[in-house]
Amino acid sequence: GNHFTTSGLTVTDQMLDTPENNFCTLNPLHTTEYLTFSEGNLKIVSSAANWGTVAGTFGVSSGKWYWEVKMTSNLSHNRMGILESLNAGNFQLHNTSHALGTNSLEYTYRVGDGSTYNGGTQTAGYGDTFVDGDIGGVGLDMDAGTLTFYRNGVSQGIAYSSIPAGQWLPAHSVHESPEAGHYNFGQGDPDGENNFTDSEGRGGFRFEPPEGFLSLCTANMSDVDYAPIGPNSVAGTPDQHFDTLLYKDTYAAGRPNRVGGLNFKPDLVWIKARSGSESNSLVDSVRGAG
Repeated sequence: GNHFTTSGLTVTDQMLDTPENNFCTLNPLHTTEYLTFSEGNLKIVSSAANWGTVAGTFGVSSGKWYWEVKMTSNLSHNRMGILESLNAGNFQLHNTSHALGTNSLEYTYRVGDGSTYNGGTQTAGYGDTFVDGDIGGVGLDMDAGTLTFYRNGVSQGIAYSSIPAGQWLPAHSVHESPEAGHYNFGQGDPDGENNFTDSEGRGGFRFEPPEGFLSLCTANMSDVDYAPIGPNSVAGTPDQHFDTLLYKDTYAAGRPNRVGGLNFKPDLVWIKARSGSESNSLVDSVRGAG
Protein backbone atom coordinates (compact mmCIF):
# COMPACT_ATOMS: atom_id res chain seq x y z
CA GLY A 1 0.00 0.00 0.00
CA ASN A 2 0.88 3.68 -0.17
CA HIS A 3 1.86 5.88 2.77
CA PHE A 4 0.65 9.45 2.27
CA THR A 5 2.20 12.60 3.69
CA THR A 6 -0.20 14.34 6.08
CA SER A 7 -0.93 18.04 5.97
CA GLY A 8 -3.28 20.20 8.01
CA LEU A 9 -4.48 17.33 10.22
CA THR A 10 -4.98 17.41 13.97
CA VAL A 11 -3.85 14.50 16.14
CA THR A 12 -7.42 13.17 16.30
CA ASP A 13 -7.56 13.05 12.49
CA GLN A 14 -4.60 10.66 12.34
CA MET A 15 -4.89 6.94 13.03
CA LEU A 16 -2.23 4.32 13.77
CA ASP A 17 -3.76 2.16 11.04
CA THR A 18 -1.30 1.54 8.18
CA PRO A 19 -1.17 -0.64 5.04
CA GLU A 20 0.94 -3.10 7.04
CA ASN A 21 -1.30 -3.17 10.13
CA ASN A 22 -5.07 -2.75 9.96
CA PHE A 23 -7.31 -2.24 12.99
CA CYS A 24 -10.88 -3.34 13.58
CA THR A 25 -13.72 -0.87 12.89
CA LEU A 26 -17.50 -1.01 13.25
CA ASN A 27 -19.14 -2.74 10.32
CA PRO A 28 -21.88 -0.80 8.44
CA LEU A 29 -22.75 -4.05 6.63
CA HIS A 30 -23.36 -5.87 9.93
CA THR A 31 -25.94 -3.61 11.52
CA THR A 32 -29.61 -2.95 12.12
CA GLU A 33 -31.33 0.28 11.14
CA TYR A 34 -31.40 3.44 13.27
CA LEU A 35 -27.65 4.16 13.27
CA THR A 36 -25.52 6.91 11.74
CA PHE A 37 -21.83 6.14 11.13
CA SER A 38 -18.94 8.61 11.15
CA GLU A 39 -15.24 8.95 12.05
CA GLY A 40 -14.15 6.17 9.71
CA ASN A 41 -16.85 3.80 11.00
CA LEU A 42 -15.60 4.14 14.57
CA LYS A 43 -18.52 6.22 15.86
CA ILE A 44 -22.22 5.42 15.86
CA VAL A 45 -25.08 7.73 16.83
CA SER A 46 -28.67 6.67 17.38
CA SER A 47 -30.88 8.18 14.69
CA ALA A 48 -34.27 7.33 16.22
CA ALA A 49 -36.01 6.24 19.40
CA ASN A 50 -35.33 2.62 18.58
CA TRP A 51 -32.61 0.06 19.16
CA GLY A 52 -29.64 0.17 16.79
CA THR A 53 -26.99 -2.54 17.03
CA VAL A 54 -23.70 -3.01 15.17
CA ALA A 55 -20.84 -5.53 15.22
CA GLY A 56 -17.13 -5.05 14.56
CA THR A 57 -15.19 -6.18 11.51
CA PHE A 58 -12.81 -8.51 13.41
CA GLY A 59 -13.80 -11.70 15.19
CA VAL A 60 -11.58 -13.66 17.58
CA SER A 61 -11.64 -17.26 18.79
CA SER A 62 -8.53 -17.34 21.00
CA GLY A 63 -6.21 -14.95 22.80
CA LYS A 64 -6.75 -11.90 25.00
CA TRP A 65 -8.17 -8.71 23.50
CA TYR A 66 -8.91 -5.18 24.69
CA TRP A 67 -10.70 -2.16 23.24
CA GLU A 68 -12.26 1.12 24.43
CA VAL A 69 -15.33 3.20 23.64
CA LYS A 70 -16.17 6.78 24.59
CA MET A 71 -19.80 7.16 25.70
CA THR A 72 -21.50 10.46 24.94
CA SER A 73 -24.91 12.14 25.19
CA ASN A 74 -27.85 10.20 26.64
CA LEU A 75 -26.34 7.06 28.18
CA SER A 76 -29.45 5.39 29.60
CA HIS A 77 -29.53 2.59 27.00
CA ASN A 78 -25.90 2.47 25.77
CA ARG A 79 -24.66 -1.14 25.70
CA MET A 80 -21.14 -2.39 24.91
CA GLY A 81 -20.25 -6.04 24.56
CA ILE A 82 -19.72 -8.95 22.19
CA LEU A 83 -21.70 -11.26 19.92
CA GLU A 84 -20.87 -14.53 18.21
CA SER A 85 -20.43 -14.30 14.43
CA LEU A 86 -23.05 -16.99 13.72
CA ASN A 87 -25.54 -14.87 15.65
CA ALA A 88 -25.62 -12.21 12.91
CA GLY A 89 -28.95 -13.29 11.47
CA ASN A 90 -30.62 -13.10 14.85
CA PHE A 91 -30.86 -9.34 14.65
CA GLN A 92 -32.08 -9.34 11.04
CA LEU A 93 -29.56 -7.02 9.50
CA HIS A 94 -30.88 -3.77 8.01
CA ASN A 95 -34.49 -4.61 8.88
CA THR A 96 -35.43 -4.11 12.52
CA SER A 97 -34.31 -2.80 15.85
CA HIS A 98 -32.44 -5.11 18.19
CA ALA A 99 -30.99 -4.66 21.69
CA LEU A 100 -27.62 -6.30 22.30
CA GLY A 101 -27.96 -8.98 24.98
CA THR A 102 -31.34 -10.22 23.80
CA ASN A 103 -29.96 -13.51 22.49
CA SER A 104 -27.87 -16.18 24.20
CA LEU A 105 -24.86 -15.51 21.95
CA GLU A 106 -24.65 -11.87 23.07
CA TYR A 107 -23.05 -10.51 26.24
CA THR A 108 -23.29 -6.85 27.17
CA TYR A 109 -22.91 -4.14 29.82
CA ARG A 110 -25.65 -1.51 29.98
CA VAL A 111 -23.69 1.50 31.16
CA GLY A 112 -26.77 3.58 32.01
CA ASP A 113 -27.58 1.47 35.07
CA GLY A 114 -24.55 -0.81 35.61
CA SER A 115 -26.35 -4.03 34.70
CA THR A 116 -25.42 -6.84 32.33
CA TYR A 117 -27.55 -8.70 29.77
CA ASN A 118 -27.27 -12.13 28.17
CA GLY A 119 -30.07 -14.09 26.51
CA GLY A 120 -32.57 -11.43 27.57
CA THR A 121 -31.70 -11.90 31.26
CA GLN A 122 -30.68 -8.77 33.17
CA THR A 123 -28.26 -8.96 36.09
CA ALA A 124 -28.46 -5.76 38.14
CA GLY A 125 -25.67 -4.24 40.20
CA TYR A 126 -22.70 -5.50 38.19
CA GLY A 127 -20.81 -2.21 37.82
CA ASP A 128 -20.80 1.58 37.88
CA THR A 129 -23.26 3.84 36.10
CA PHE A 130 -21.45 5.85 33.43
CA VAL A 131 -21.71 9.60 32.86
CA ASP A 132 -21.26 11.59 29.66
CA GLY A 133 -17.68 11.32 28.37
CA ASP A 134 -16.70 8.19 30.30
CA ILE A 135 -14.42 5.67 28.58
CA GLY A 136 -15.63 2.10 28.61
CA GLY A 137 -13.22 -0.78 28.21
CA VAL A 138 -13.77 -4.39 27.16
CA GLY A 139 -11.39 -7.19 28.07
CA LEU A 140 -12.18 -10.44 26.27
CA ASP A 141 -10.09 -13.44 27.30
CA MET A 142 -10.97 -16.27 24.92
CA ASP A 143 -8.37 -18.56 26.47
CA ALA A 144 -10.07 -18.41 29.87
CA GLY A 145 -13.57 -17.74 28.51
CA THR A 146 -14.04 -14.53 30.53
CA LEU A 147 -15.44 -11.09 29.74
CA THR A 148 -14.53 -8.06 31.88
CA PHE A 149 -15.70 -4.47 31.53
CA TYR A 150 -13.91 -1.28 32.59
CA ARG A 151 -14.94 2.28 33.42
CA ASN A 152 -12.19 4.87 32.96
CA GLY A 153 -9.53 2.21 33.37
CA VAL A 154 -11.03 0.63 36.49
CA SER A 155 -12.12 -3.00 36.23
CA GLN A 156 -15.73 -3.66 37.14
CA GLY A 157 -14.86 -7.32 37.71
CA ILE A 158 -15.49 -10.39 35.57
CA ALA A 159 -18.98 -10.08 34.14
CA TYR A 160 -19.10 -13.53 32.53
CA SER A 161 -16.78 -16.48 33.13
CA SER A 162 -17.99 -19.10 30.66
CA ILE A 163 -17.95 -17.52 27.20
CA PRO A 164 -18.40 -20.51 24.84
CA ALA A 165 -16.00 -21.28 22.02
CA GLY A 166 -16.72 -19.44 18.79
CA GLN A 167 -15.79 -16.43 16.70
CA TRP A 168 -16.66 -13.39 18.84
CA LEU A 169 -16.98 -9.82 17.56
CA PRO A 170 -17.16 -6.48 19.39
CA ALA A 171 -20.71 -5.12 19.40
CA HIS A 172 -22.66 -2.09 20.58
CA SER A 173 -26.25 -0.90 20.96
CA VAL A 174 -27.66 2.60 21.28
CA HIS A 175 -31.25 3.85 21.68
CA GLU A 176 -32.67 7.37 21.43
CA SER A 177 -30.86 10.16 19.55
CA PRO A 178 -28.21 11.48 20.13
CA GLU A 179 -26.91 8.54 22.19
CA ALA A 180 -23.46 7.63 20.83
CA GLY A 181 -20.42 5.40 21.14
CA HIS A 182 -16.99 6.28 19.70
CA TYR A 183 -14.71 3.24 19.46
CA ASN A 184 -10.97 2.78 19.70
CA PHE A 185 -9.69 -0.69 18.84
CA GLY A 186 -6.13 0.59 19.11
CA GLN A 187 -6.00 2.95 16.11
CA GLY A 188 -6.22 5.99 18.40
CA ASP A 189 -8.20 7.65 21.20
CA PRO A 190 -11.05 9.93 19.99
CA ASP A 191 -9.47 12.87 21.85
CA GLY A 192 -5.86 12.03 21.08
CA GLU A 193 -5.18 10.60 24.56
CA ASN A 194 -2.94 7.77 23.35
CA ASN A 195 -1.30 7.15 26.71
CA PHE A 196 -0.73 3.39 26.57
CA THR A 197 -0.01 0.62 24.09
CA ASP A 198 -0.98 -3.02 24.35
CA SER A 199 1.35 -5.71 25.70
CA GLU A 200 3.10 -5.97 22.32
CA GLY A 201 3.71 -2.22 22.08
CA ARG A 202 0.96 -1.75 19.49
CA GLY A 203 -2.00 0.59 19.40
CA GLY A 204 -2.84 3.67 21.43
CA PHE A 205 -5.30 3.69 24.35
CA ARG A 206 -6.38 6.24 26.96
CA PHE A 207 -6.13 3.69 29.77
CA GLU A 208 -3.66 0.85 30.23
CA PRO A 209 -4.88 -2.50 28.86
CA PRO A 210 -4.67 -5.47 31.26
CA GLU A 211 -1.39 -7.41 31.19
CA GLY A 212 -1.20 -9.70 28.16
CA PHE A 213 -4.20 -8.16 26.36
CA LEU A 214 -3.84 -6.99 22.76
CA SER A 215 -5.42 -4.46 20.43
CA LEU A 216 -7.61 -5.75 17.61
CA CYS A 217 -5.21 -5.40 14.70
CA THR A 218 -3.85 -7.70 12.03
CA ALA A 219 -0.30 -7.53 13.40
CA ASN A 220 -1.55 -9.25 16.56
CA MET A 221 -3.34 -12.04 14.68
CA SER A 222 -1.52 -15.17 13.52
CA ASP A 223 -1.96 -16.43 9.97
CA VAL A 224 -2.83 -19.90 11.28
CA ASP A 225 -5.81 -18.61 13.28
CA TYR A 226 -7.05 -15.67 11.25
CA ALA A 227 -5.58 -15.81 7.74
CA PRO A 228 -5.76 -19.38 6.41
CA ILE A 229 -4.65 -18.09 3.01
CA GLY A 230 -1.60 -15.83 3.07
CA PRO A 231 2.13 -15.60 2.43
CA ASN A 232 2.97 -17.23 5.78
CA SER A 233 0.23 -19.87 5.75
CA VAL A 234 0.36 -23.53 4.79
CA ALA A 235 -2.22 -22.86 2.08
CA GLY A 236 0.04 -20.26 0.46
CA THR A 237 -0.75 -16.98 -1.24
CA PRO A 238 -4.17 -16.27 -2.76
CA ASP A 239 -2.88 -16.76 -6.33
CA GLN A 240 -2.54 -20.46 -5.54
CA HIS A 241 -6.34 -20.62 -5.19
CA PHE A 242 -7.78 -17.78 -7.30
CA ASP A 243 -6.54 -15.60 -10.13
CA THR A 244 -7.55 -13.65 -13.23
CA LEU A 245 -5.96 -13.88 -16.68
CA LEU A 246 -6.22 -11.85 -19.86
CA TYR A 247 -5.83 -13.54 -23.21
CA LYS A 248 -6.49 -12.80 -26.90
CA ASP A 249 -9.19 -14.96 -28.43
CA THR A 250 -7.98 -17.06 -31.38
CA TYR A 251 -11.06 -19.26 -31.72
CA ALA A 252 -12.60 -17.00 -34.37
CA ALA A 253 -9.50 -17.53 -36.50
CA GLY A 254 -10.00 -21.28 -36.39
CA ARG A 255 -7.43 -22.04 -33.71
CA PRO A 256 -8.21 -23.34 -30.20
CA ASN A 257 -7.50 -21.07 -27.27
CA ARG A 258 -4.69 -22.31 -25.06
CA VAL A 259 -4.59 -20.27 -21.89
CA GLY A 260 -2.00 -20.88 -19.17
CA GLY A 261 -0.24 -19.13 -16.34
CA LEU A 262 -2.22 -20.23 -13.29
CA ASN A 263 -0.55 -21.64 -10.18
CA PHE A 264 -3.34 -24.16 -9.60
CA LYS A 265 -5.87 -26.35 -11.40
CA PRO A 266 -9.16 -24.43 -11.35
CA ASP A 267 -12.48 -25.98 -10.32
CA LEU A 268 -14.49 -23.06 -11.69
CA VAL A 269 -13.71 -20.98 -14.78
CA TRP A 270 -15.64 -17.85 -15.75
CA ILE A 271 -14.88 -16.58 -19.26
CA LYS A 272 -16.05 -13.09 -20.14
CA ALA A 273 -15.35 -11.02 -23.24
CA ARG A 274 -14.06 -7.53 -22.57
CA SER A 275 -15.40 -6.26 -25.88
CA GLY A 276 -18.11 -7.43 -28.25
CA SER A 277 -21.43 -9.02 -27.35
CA GLU A 278 -20.49 -12.63 -26.59
CA SER A 279 -22.23 -14.36 -23.71
CA ASN A 280 -20.38 -15.26 -20.52
CA SER A 281 -19.24 -18.86 -20.14
CA LEU A 282 -19.13 -20.68 -16.79
CA VAL A 283 -17.52 -24.12 -16.53
CA ASP A 284 -16.91 -26.16 -13.37
CA SER A 285 -15.08 -29.40 -12.63
CA VAL A 286 -18.21 -31.17 -11.40
CA ARG A 287 -20.30 -30.88 -14.57
CA GLY A 288 -17.42 -30.44 -17.00
CA ALA A 289 -17.42 -28.60 -20.32
CA GLY A 290 -20.46 -28.49 -22.53
